[in-house]
Amino acid sequence: MAQTQKTIRFNQESDQLVAQTRKAHESEPNYNYAVNQVFARYLVMCEYLEKELPFSGMQMAGMVAAFNGRVYSPDIDTEARAFRFNISEAVQYDGNARMLLLETSDPVSMDGYEELMKKVDSLTIPQIISIINYCQAYWTPKPKNLIKD
Repeated sequence: MAQTQKTIRFNQESDQLVAQTRKAHESEPNYNYAVNQVFARYLVMCEYLEKELPFSGMQMAGMVAAFNGRVYSPDIDTEARAFRFNISEAVQYDGNARMLLLETSDPVSMDGYEELMKKVDSLTIPQIISIINYCQAYWTPKPKNLIKD
């Protein structure tokens, strides 16, 4: 994978996380190593949490539909806490998301709504963040392979 070089500013919490992620023998943190480690850990965490989700493949497709075009809050905690509301709104006002989330072919049926919301209510904040990551990954354009096979 090609490497890119970016300039980023760290807030106090991020700077602390970088310091915690440094190699044991380093007196100063290696920002390149630490940032890549945090990203790798985040992706592994999301991958494992996704496996534990109580939703079918159809319902996960409904989550993706529910978050199509969503402008996410820059505060992930706020975004995660609004998840229940956002799913409920999608079921009520988006026929495609409703059919997928409620696993029905009837675009006006609300059968299964209570069961879905019980599943949503059972989620932990990390599980919700993994769903948000899953949806964002789905809607993020993938780079084109410029090398012909």
